[in-house]
Amino acid sequence: MPDIGAWRSEIPIGFGRHRTQGDSPGATLLSHSGPWVIIRGTRFRSTQFGAGPPLLGGRSVPKFMDLHDGFGGVTREQLKVAQEADWAIEADEGVHFERAWLDPEAGKVFCLSTGPSKEAVMRIHKRAGHPTAEIYELPIEVY
Repeated sequence: MPDIGAWRSEIPIGFGRHRTQGDSPGATLLSHSGPWVIIRGTRFRSTQFGAGPPLLGGRSVPKFMDLHDGFGGVTREQLKVAQEADWAIEADEGVHFERAWLDPEAGKVFCLSTGPSKEAVMRIHKRAGHPTAEIYELPIEVY
């Protein structure tokens, strides 16, 4: 389990773990069971038990798939140049573009990214020269 601050006690209970922070009655409770981490009643996907999205402030970073039109006849090399333009500035918005797919006959490009919001992903694409208005958050993932 990732270290989330200075914990005062850890009580292993079977498969899960429970930790409390501080000595006050309102101390933060973190419960870890299976692939989920529960912090004050909010459930987040844990990355401890396999690959998963990176963590941002103790919670999973959202994944997004966006779609670009107008890429008919584009080559693999041209797609790579567009991807590199995103990579060059992605850190400005806390975004990471993981992968891109191209259908040159349909003229469509699909990009998989992680980041704090749809708007952050859209701003990077716009600044890189290939804006899109079609973007979807991917809240459910099956491994």
